[in-house]
Amino acid sequence: MDEKISLTEEHTNEYKSYLSPSKRSQRGLDWFCFFLSDVLNGVDSFLTAIAWGSQLIGFALSASSFTTMISQIPMGAIVDSVCNKKALITVGVISIPITALIIALWPVFWLFIVGQVILGIIEPLFCPVFSAI
Repeated sequence: MDEKISLTEEHTNEYKSYLSPSKRSQRGLDWFCFFLSDVLNGVDSFLTAIAWGSQLIGFALSASSFTTMISQIPMGAIVDSVCNKKALITVGVISIPITALIIALWPVFWLFIVGQVILGIIEPLFCPVFSAI
């Protein structure tokens, strides 16, 4: 009844070749994350060009941070429940420039808050999706 389960070298190599992504895909994912983080953080610096007071700028930045904090767990659950992770990345990547265009074309305070809330909801999506890929 005392059977020992051991992995031979051929089984280990089989799993290793299955789990290791190519260098090209790793490099592509690295560059994608680099440019994505630049876009997500670059929206905040747009506030300095608008002649709002420091209180409004702080409120606008807090809206994004608070929404990001609140949506961490639900976005992780959504990532876990969805099979097509690339579709989630596509939705997130498409929503970022749309939000940035709305903020740039109509710099009204309440539209900026809505845009920051959308970015705050989308931002915690990326880390679990990249980890799941």
